[in-house]
Amino acid sequence: MATIQLIEKIDSIAGQLLLVDFKADTDGYFKCRIYLDTTNYVNCYFDEELAPLIEAAIRKTVGAIGIAMYDAVTDKISTFVIMQLIIDEFEAGSGQFDDAVREALHQYRLDNDTIASFKRGWKQVISGETHDISTLWDDFDDE
Repeated sequence: MATIQLIEKIDSIAGQLLLVDFKADTDGYFKCRIYLDTTNYVNCYFDEELAPLIEAAIRKTVGAIGIAMYDAVTDKISTFVIMQLIIDEFEAGSGQFDDAVREALHQYRLDNDTIASFKRGWKQVISGETHDISTLWDDFDDE
C-alpha cells in the first residue's frame, strides 16, 4: 500500500461552515467541515479556544486561516487545522470578505510562520551553514 505524502503549509480556505462535532478527539481537537461549494468540502480541526466562534459561525460563510495538509499527488487539502476564523458579514459581492481573508492570511503568515523558519534553519544545518554558538551574539548589546 502506498503512503500518502502530505505537505504542510499556512493557507486559507473559504466556504460554508457545516457539520461541527464538539466532542474532542484523542488529540483534544474538535472537528467541522467547511464546504467550498455544494459538493467539495475540507475536514477541519480546531481547539477549544475557537469553539464559541465556531458555534456562532455554523451555517455561515467563513474564511479560515491555519495549517493546511496538502496531498502531494493531488495538491488538494486533505485536512485543515483552523487557527483563525473570519465570519462573512460584508455586503454580498463587495469583495470585502475576500480582501479581509487575504489580509488576515498575510498577517498570520508574518506573525506565525514557524514552519518556514524551521525549514530554513534545517536547510542551513544540513548544508553546514552553522555558526559556533559563542559567535551567535557577538553583535548583541548587553545594555
